[in-house]
Parts: sequence; structure tokens; C-alpha cells
Amino acid sequence: DGGIALALDDGQVELWDPATRRRLLTVASQQERDSPCLALSPDGALLAICQAGNRIAIRDAAGQVRRTLESPSGAVRTLGFVPASGRLGVGSSDGRIRFIDPRTGEDLRTLDTRSPLRSWAVSRDGAQVLVHVGEGVDVWDVETGQRRWSRAGIRGHACAFSPDGRWVAVGTLLRTIEILDRATGATVRSLTGHREGVWGVDFTPDGTQLLSGSQDQTIRFWDTGTLAPQYVLGEPGLSVTALHVLGRTGRIASTGDDGRLRLWRIEARSRLPTLEGHRERIWDLAFTPDGRTLASAGGDGLVRLWDLETRALRRVLGSGVAECSGLAFGPEGRWLVAGHRVGRTLD
Repeated sequence: DGGIALALDDGQVELWDPATRRRLLTVASQQERDSPCLALSPDGALLAICQAGNRIAIRDAAGQVRRTLESPSGAVRTLGFVPASGRLGVGSSDGRIRFIDPRTGEDLRTLDTRSPLRSWAVSRDGAQVLVHVGEGVDVWDVETGQRRWSRAGIRGHACAFSPDGRWVAVGTLLRTIEILDRATGATVRSLTGHREGVWGVDFTPDGTQLLSGSQDQTIRFWDTGTLAPQYVLGEPGLSVTALHVLGRTGRIASTGDDGRLRLWRIEARSRLPTLEGHRERIWDLAFTPDGRTLASAGGDGLVRLWDLETRALRRVLGSGVAECSGLAFGPEGRWLVAGHRVGRTLD
């Protein structure tokens, strides 16, 4: 839709028009790393990019540097904007997460987890942060900078905050989905039934169902009112490595190791025709806010855009040179951020 795509490769960030597949601008990130480190602001106006020397460049839509920030607490590992406030969260190698005003550079809050960061997620209201550290999870209050609670022994692949803010769901290597009280961290219920590790969890927008996807080739549905199992979707040979509820469309998307993309109708409990094209595993999915377009990022180095109404392949971005491991759409679907591990992409 005349949008702009951004891709991170070995030292450069490129701005692309996906409609024409024309590169609009190239800027240097001056950083060599094994995985992408960038974030797009909620309004789509600012792009934060990791750079060498513990620095972060804040660029506008034209690619101009508006501000350069320095991380005083080690190498930058992760970046993420808080949807509710527009603050920039910066996760460092020493376990600190700093929240910064990206327009002024002011330090607003620092959370010190005192452990190497594996991943982290922000609640929908922006009030709390769930952090995967070592072999456990912590929840921190953003405003106070204090750790609300900590739980050891939970090593998860995926997590999600419930829409009503009551719970945190964590899919684990031990084949369970841990439902934790967001306020206290206490176990509400440990959901069992999967025979392999759980790689994807998500709530439906109305919060009435929790979905979990596993390498045991199933997607399980859970009633959030009773936390009882409802039904199971799946087919032999179709392992699930990523799972997303597609907004309020009544559909979900799942992927596996075979590079195929599968769409399912929630109400009808049925699978739509498989979307095929990627030659290797699909690492991430993202969909536009209107639920009309789905993007898939694969190990084959390509980003594919799919029309969710017709299930037709609309466009392929990339050269197939480097693995694409992360995707996110900006507001109104005008921006697509694609992070690549190495090599020049989207040629």
C-alpha cells in the first residue's frame, strides 16, 4: 500500500518502498552483530538503531539522525518502544533496562535485573515489563523501577499478557503453559497436555481464549474463564514454532519447520489452504492493524506479503541471501520493519 520497509543487514539499514521494490535510502548502523537490534516507534515516526560503542541512533522517516544516545551500562542487546507512552526501552548486556524519551534523550527510569537478558515484553498498558533472565522470569514496574516479583525455574520460549491485565502466560520447554498472576507472580494454573515444548502463546482480542502452539504438532485452545482445555487443532507432521492471533479477524496463523504458513478459522475449528513459498523455516509473522495483510519472514532470507482475504501472495521482498528473523508493522500498516542477521537483503 505504498508503504516503506526497513531492513537491517551487516552494518546498514535500508528504507524500501514495498510497492515498487525500490530502495529509497541507505544509512549505516556501524554495528556488527548476529541478530537485529532496531525498533520502530508506535507512531511510525522514529527508528532506533543499535550502533557500535554502546550507542543508539534515533532516526526519522527520512533517515536523518535526530539524536544519538549512549548506553553507560554495557552493550545494547534489545530495543523496544512502549506502545502506551512512546518511551524507548534499552536492554543492555549487564541486565539493565533503561527507559528513555527518544526525542529529548532524557533517562526516565532504569530497571536493574542483575542477570543477562534473554528477552523481555511490555504489558499492553505499558506499566510493567516481563523479563526472561537465566532460568526464570521477573516482572518489573516501569514507573517505580522496582521488581514486582520473580519466579525461578520457568524457562520459556514465548509469553503474552492477557488483554484484561490479570495474567501472564508463559510457554515452557517443559511442555506446560504457566499461567501467572500478573500482580503477584503466583501460579494460577499450570496447563498440561502438550507432549513437546511450547513455542507460541497468544490470547484472543476479547480475552476469552488462550492459544498454545507446540512442536508436538498441535494448537490447543483454553477457556480463560475456567482454564479448562477446549479443543485441539493440528495435523500429523505440522509442528508449530510460531503462533499469532490475527486481530479480530477470527483467524490464527501458525508456522513450523517446513516453511509453510497455515491459517485457521477459530470458530469453525478448521484450517484454510496452506500458504507455500518459503524454502526454509519461518521465523516470525506480523500482520497489519486492519488484518488484511500478513508478512512472513523466513530462513530463506525472504519476506512474503500475503492477502488474508484471497490468501494470494502479493509480493516477495528480499534476495534470499540472509536469514530474516524478525518482523513488525507500523501504524496503519504503512511501515514494515524486517531484521536480518547478516548479508545484504531486499535487493
